[in-house]
Amino acid sequence: MIVSIDKHSGFSFGVVYAIQMAEDILKEKDVLYCLGDIVHNERVVADLEKAGAKVVKNLDEVPKDSPVLFRAHGTKTDIWDEAKKKNLKVIDATCPLV
Repeated sequence: MIVSIDKHSGFSFGVVYAIQMAEDILKEKDVLYCLGDIVHNERVVADLEKAGAKVVKNLDEVPKDSPVLFRAHGTKTDIWDEAKKKNLKVIDATCPLV
């Protein structure tokens, strides 16, 4: 059996955008909170955690005045509303096609 990998396989541009955004922020900040895994790739998530990203399950885990990144796959409207009420510094890494 021959297995071939298409030359266009890999991350979508939306995922690349989200990862780059997180990496850029971590160059300037010691910590970045991510609401859920930024992308569906355990290796990427682990690499970002080594750089200072912390994955949280809800906004109550994000300290006041800390940046929180909304992942590439989008975030529910009610979560956006909650973040606004809490005056959190939201970084929108949602893929433009989502």
